[in-house]
Amino acid sequence: EESKDRLKNKQDALLLIEVSQAEQKLRLGLHHDCIEALNDIRSRIEQLSDVDAKVFSSLAHVHGLYYKRKDDHENYYKSCLQYLAYTPTSDMSDAEKKELSTKMGMSILLGKNVFNIAELLDKDIINSLIGTPFEWLYHMMKTLGEGKISDFEKTVKEHNEYISKFPNIVSEMQYLEQKVRIIAFLEMIF
Repeated sequence: EESKDRLKNKQDALLLIEVSQAEQKLRLGLHHDCIEALNDIRSRIEQLSDVDAKVFSSLAHVHGLYYKRKDDHENYYKSCLQYLAYTPTSDMSDAEKKELSTKMGMSILLGKNVFNIAELLDKDIINSLIGTPFEWLYHMMKTLGEGKISDFEKTVKEHNEYISKFPNIVSEMQYLEQKVRIIAFLEMIF
C-alpha cells in the first residue's frame, strides 16, 4: 500500500515536470512543441486513475497560457474554468485572483462562442474585481451572463469611459449586444 502511494506521488511529480517543460517550450516560443506535449500529457492522464488535482490544475493553467498567447479566447476561457475547478482560490493571492478574473472577463467579451458565463459568475473569484479599476468588467460580465438586456445597455453607458480604453471590446460591442440577447433568449427557454 505504501509503495503504491510513493509510486503515485512519483507519477504525479513526473507529470508536473512534463507540464513545466511544456510551459518552458511556450516561453521559448515553441508553440507547436508546447501544445503537442500538453496534448500527450492529457491523453496519458485520461488513461490513469487517481491523478492529483495539482496535475490537472497545472495542465489547465499551461493550456490557458498557450491559448492566451494564441488569442484563442474561447479555449482560454475553458482552460481557466478547468483551472478553477482544480485550484482552490485560497491558494491564490488577491493579485492572482484579480488578474485571472480580468483576463477571463476579457475572454468572455471577446470570445465569439463563450456563452457559459454563469460558470464564472457562480465563483467568488470575480468578486475580486469589485472596488478595482476593472469593476466595470464585473458588471458587464454579470449583466451579460444573466441576459439582462436593459441592465447590460445601462452598464455599457455608465462605464463607457473605461470601455473606450479597450478598442478590441469597442469593436465587438455590436456582437456583445447580440450576445446578451442570445443569452436572454436561452434564459427564457431554460
